[in-house]
Amino acid sequence: MRIRSFLAVLGLVGILLLGGCGTKPLGGSAGGGGGVPFTLAVTDQPPSGVTVLSFTVTVTGAVLQPNNVSILNTPVTIEVTQLQTDTDLLANATIPAGNYTDLILTFANPSVTILNQALPLGACTVGEICQIAESISPTTVDFNTSPLPLTATSGTPVGMLVDFSLNNLLQPDMSLNLAAPGGFVLSQFQTVTTSTVLGTATDIAGVVTAVGSNQLTFTTLEGISVTASTSSATQFFFPSATCSANNFTCITTGEIVAADLNLMGDGTIQAATVAFEDTSGESEISGTIVSINSATNPPTFGIVIRGSAPTEANVTVGEQATVTIESGAAFVIDEELVGLTSGFSFASVADLVVGQEVLVRVDSLTTSTSPVGISSSQIVLRPSEWTADVNLINLTNANFTIGALPSLFTAAQPTNIQALTVDTTGSTVFLDLTPASVAGLAAQNPVSVKGPLFNTVASIGSPSVVATTVVGRNANELPSAPHAAAGTGTGRTRR
Repeated sequence: MRIRSFLAVLGLVGILLLGGCGTKPLGGSAGGGGGVPFTLAVTDQPPSGVTVLSFTVTVTGAVLQPNNVSILNTPVTIEVTQLQTDTDLLANATIPAGNYTDLILTFANPSVTILNQALPLGACTVGEICQIAESISPTTVDFNTSPLPLTATSGTPVGMLVDFSLNNLLQPDMSLNLAAPGGFVLSQFQTVTTSTVLGTATDIAGVVTAVGSNQLTFTTLEGISVTASTSSATQFFFPSATCSANNFTCITTGEIVAADLNLMGDGTIQAATVAFEDTSGESEISGTIVSINSATNPPTFGIVIRGSAPTEANVTVGEQATVTIESGAAFVIDEELVGLTSGFSFASVADLVVGQEVLVRVDSLTTSTSPVGISSSQIVLRPSEWTADVNLINLTNANFTIGALPSLFTAAQPTNIQALTVDTTGSTVFLDLTPASVAGLAAQNPVSVKGPLFNTVASIGSPSVVATTVVGRNANELPSAPHAAAGTGTGRTRR
C-alpha cells in the first residue's frame, strides 16, 4: 500500500507525480517513448493532542510549465498515514524534451479521521473518533525553485521526489493549508538509469485482475490498478495447501495477494515478493483496530477502514466499522511474515490489540448503519506503522522500546499502552540511521516503525512489533534522501 499501501500504495501513487517529467497512473499510459518516473514520500507527523488514523486527499491535476504538459491523466486519491515508512509511487509518462520551470499540483476533497484528545472540533468531542471532511486552502501547490528549472533530455530518465508533511499542513482546526511552511519538499533523484530502484512499497494488497507472461495486474485496496513484472529473483509466499508449487503459476485471477513493489528508473514496476492473502471470490476490507470488545458473544472489534478489494460500494476510506467475529473464525498471520514471527501468537480474539492492521474477510456487510457492520470468518494480521520516540535500546537483543505513543494506544481500554517493544531481525530494513542498525538509534529521537503488532502485554508488559522497516526521523526536519539533490529540502527514499 502498503504498504501498505505507495508503493503504498504504490506505484500507486507515485503519486504524486511529481516531478519533472511525466507520469501516468499505474495501469494507464500518458504517452510513448522514454518514461519519466516520479515518486512521492509522505511523512505522517500528526499535530500534538490528535491521533490521525486516516488522511486522504485527491490529486486532481499535475502540470509542468511552460506549455501545460499534464502528467496526470486521471485523479488519484492517496491515504497519507500509510506512508510513514514507504515511498508512494504513482506512475510514469512521456513529456517533450525541453526546459520546465514549474510543477503545479492541484488537490481536492481532503478527509481526516482522528482520535481527538485535545479540544472539541465542531461536533467532534474530546475522546471521540471522528471523520472530518475538511476545508483546503489554497488548492494548488506551485513548485518553482530548485531542483526546478528542469532540463529534460530525450532518452534520459528523470525521477523526482516529494515529501508531504501532515505535521505542517494540518492546522489545529484540522483544515489543510497547502501554503504552510515545510508542508512539501521537492527533490530530484540523481544518476537515474533503467535499473535504478527509485522507491519501494511493501505489503501492497489487492485483487488480481489479470495474469500475463511474468507479470500480474491487481487492483489495490485503494482502488488503483498496478501492473508489476516478476523475475527469477521474485520470491513467492503461498501456503502448500493452497499451491504447493509456490511460484508464479500460483497467481490466479480473482485471488487476493500482497506484494513488495519496486519502481524502476524506466518507470516500470517490479515485484520483489508476491504473497497469498485469500482465495478467489472473497471480498476483503483492511483497517486499523481502534477498539476491542471480547466480552460480547460473539466478540467484536472496531476498525478505521483503510481500503477494500474488490472495491466495496458505499464503503469509504477513513470511516469506522464494527467487525463481528464469527464462530470458528480463522486468525492468520500475513503469509510473507510467517517466517519472521516465530514465537508470536495471533490465534484468537485474545491476541487482538489496538493499533494492529488487519485484513478481514467480508462474509456479510451492512452499510446502512454507522459504524458499518462486517461479519468475518477470517482475520489476517498485516504490518502496521507508527511513529514515536525511542526509549530503551538493547543492543544485545537487537530490540528497543518506543514511547510517547499516539493517543490511540494510551487511551486504549482496558489496557493503557504506554510503550511498544520493537524486535528487529536480519531482514529488518533500517533507513536514515547511521549505522543502519539498532546501534544507529538514540534515546528520545523519533522513529517510524513498520511491522506486524502482537499482543504481548500479558507476557512482557507491552505489545511487540516485529519490525520489517525502521526509519530514523528528525523531529525538526523532514527526512533526507541520500540520492536526492536538495531543492527546498530533501526527501528520503527506500531502497
